[in-house]
Amino acid sequence: MALKQYAEKHQFHIRLNTEVLSLIRKNDEFQAETNQGLFTSQHVIVATGPFQKPFIPPLSNNLDKSIKQLHSANYRNLDDLNKGSVLVVGSGNSGAQIAVELAGSHRVILSAGHRITYMPLSILGKSIFWCFDKLGILNAPSDTRLGQIIRKRPDPVFGLELKQMVKSEQIISKPKAEKVENHTVYFTDGTSVEVENVIWATGFRFDYGWLHIPNALDEHGKPIQQKGISPVNGLYYIGLPWQTSRNSALIGGVGIDAAQVVKKIYSHYNLTTI
Repeated sequence: MALKQYAEKHQFHIRLNTEVLSLIRKNDEFQAETNQGLFTSQHVIVATGPFQKPFIPPLSNNLDKSIKQLHSANYRNLDDLNKGSVLVVGSGNSGAQIAVELAGSHRVILSAGHRITYMPLSILGKSIFWCFDKLGILNAPSDTRLGQIIRKRPDPVFGLELKQMVKSEQIISKPKAEKVENHTVYFTDGTSVEVENVIWATGFRFDYGWLHIPNALDEHGKPIQQKGISPVNGLYYIGLPWQTSRNSALIGGVGIDAAQVVKKIYSHYNLTTI
């Protein structure tokens, strides 16, 4: 039976505005409790990606209540902020872009926990990601030497605006923030600043609190999987960081891993292609 016919027979649907509250396995099938009712299936693909629960360091609790604090996931524009200086904590691409945007209207301080590496967005008219793809960098398997080298290095900041603004002192660069008291933030080099706003560009943590299936998660709450295949029969993952390569968590690269997961599901039904 072709997969298209199989889908039509079993009436596959896309459900919008549907949040999965819990997922369990019972009587050899998965049961997903959602805000739109109960759904059951023999197979589940978890494609929630790496950006699930915004992380804000505990030291944020020591800031004065009058200071505006936002995670980068919740920042929209400068109207979200108080007047005065802005400390952006975190030097990934989100933190870099927000710092550059605000430098035209606020005094901006950027706190980086590591040395920032910059890369242009394009080389000789080609996207930097096109170049990475041609060089085999994006799809280098995680268990190869190249993959291991890439994995150990912090992601670069793409674009040179931040580098230029730091050099011209339009943005003040500081090392890692280690302590805060009221309005004052202290850094590892012994310096400090007073701020009226803090944007925490400090990344995300996994959140699989809804996944109640034995042997699906490790002791740290992360998925147990090999190339997206869980030891739990019928459970799969897509979009995890370094699931197979750097490209696994990127929209442009997730298709390779998705094809392998779908191939595994095909084999369960003795299917070949659509």
